[in-house]
Amino acid sequence: AASRGRAARPPAAHAARLCARLAAAGMRASAVVAALAAAALAPAVQAVSVDVENGVYKLDESTFDVVIKKFPAVMVQFYSPWCSHCRAMKSDFEKAAKTLKKEDDGAVVQTCRLAKVDASAEKELAKKYGVEGYPTMLVFQGGELFDTYHGGRDKEDFVDYMSTMVLPLAWGAPMRVYYVTKGTFKDVVRQVSVIPGRYRKYVFMAYPALLASPVLAMLCCLCCCGSGKKGGERRGRASGGKAGAAKKGEGRSKSPGPARKGGAEAKEGEEPAKPKGEEDKKED
Repeated sequence: AASRGRAARPPAAHAARLCARLAAAGMRASAVVAALAAAALAPAVQAVSVDVENGVYKLDESTFDVVIKKFPAVMVQFYSPWCSHCRAMKSDFEKAAKTLKKEDDGAVVQTCRLAKVDASAEKELAKKYGVEGYPTMLVFQGGELFDTYHGGRDKEDFVDYMSTMVLPLAWGAPMRVYYVTKGTFKDVVRQVSVIPGRYRKYVFMAYPALLASPVLAMLCCLCCCGSGKKGGERRGRASGGKAGAAKKGEGRSKSPGPARKGGAEAKEGEEPAKPKGEEDKKED
């Protein structure tokens, strides 16, 4: 050490530094081991068995939160086995669930899903979300309750509404209103017995035009009022021009009238000369 020009370290200081390095390395190793263990246990925690019936997730209290947090949006149907309305919409609900599942194939992000809860068996879940009637359709987004669905109960109604949940708010919100009102319109048309069933689909297709009719009527009124106002202004300008011309004519001096036959013009203040024939008649 003296030949190299360096002072020799005391043995105690060297040992203390070595111990500090070993302790730091041990802490890093323990942190790495803990991270690996957490990563290994995470799939085991999330790997919850969920029953799927014809594309619809059947949820209970243990699987409810896992499913609504896994997908961007989930529509959950709270039903009861004895409910006739629930049985009537079952087929369309399942078809819509399969359609949404197919849209997920090859997609960059996961699409929305449909699920159901037997409210007569899962009473705690039904009580938690205020379910009082059947079916009650609740829509969850990002694991939180988003809205209650009151739209139509056909396959396309469910698919169209849930497809808007992945759109930006400025575009998705008006589209959801449109699809909900369309479903209500379809239900009203079905109640009208005068319209035969085979022609109802054509009435459903006319809904966009019916929805746009108030806007078109307002535009027509605006156009008619605008044209009437312009016509009134033109007539006003024309009448004003005529009145101005008449006033100008009154202000001008009158041109002398034509000379009278048989004599000079009568002076101002003098009576005009009477014809000779009239004077002779008076003398007779």
